[in-house]
Amino acid sequence: MVDDSIVLLVQNIWGRGHPTRGTLLILVVLVVGGLASACRQSSARALPSATPSTSAPPTKQEPVLPTLLTRRALLDGITQLQVAVGQPPRALELTIRRERLVLQAQNPNQPSQVLQYVYHDGKVSEPVAVELRGEGELEDNLFPLEQVQLDRVPDLCEQARRKVDPAAGRVSHVLVRRNLPESMDVQLRVYVTSPAKDGYLDADRNGRAINP
Repeated sequence: MVDDSIVLLVQNIWGRGHPTRGTLLILVVLVVGGLASACRQSSARALPSATPSTSAPPTKQEPVLPTLLTRRALLDGITQLQVAVGQPPRALELTIRRERLVLQAQNPNQPSQVLQYVYHDGKVSEPVAVELRGEGELEDNLFPLEQVQLDRVPDLCEQARRKVDPAAGRVSHVLVRRNLPESMDVQLRVYVTSPAKDGYLDADRNGRAINP
């Protein structure tokens, strides 16, 4: 499986067909380097030795982290990403999944560069540079992340699930970026999958549904 933090290709991500005003659209390809390995977290665990004794104390289990689609866990993760960037992020894109956040933001020390940060298991990975391709201007695609009402994400997820498939719908991820090439508006798109059909819900940066 290809990890989000190793290869990320953004090409007309809003799924509205071929762009008619493609001059504002930017393709982003992750540059694979030595730092990418920092994004991986080993899931290997040593198994406890088998013993016939029934008096041994129970094995202590690691706590299960809450899904990042809940308000507190999401905002905690965003705070850690902001600390990692070092100042309020000017974001190119934010992807929110149950188990990780992927932020692509302008490098404050090198404005022409975009860095990718991954928040996973309570930690932020070392940033990895991304290569920008396309005819669009980076400045047109950036937006202040702090101006997006991310605390509305859990409610939007529930609205999206009810819209697509109330019985079996499951939110796969949320994408936050400018709605280029159609407009300069910053929007959230909540993607839902289900055995019956897939769909999505769009919202403006204030968390108000556009196509409820």
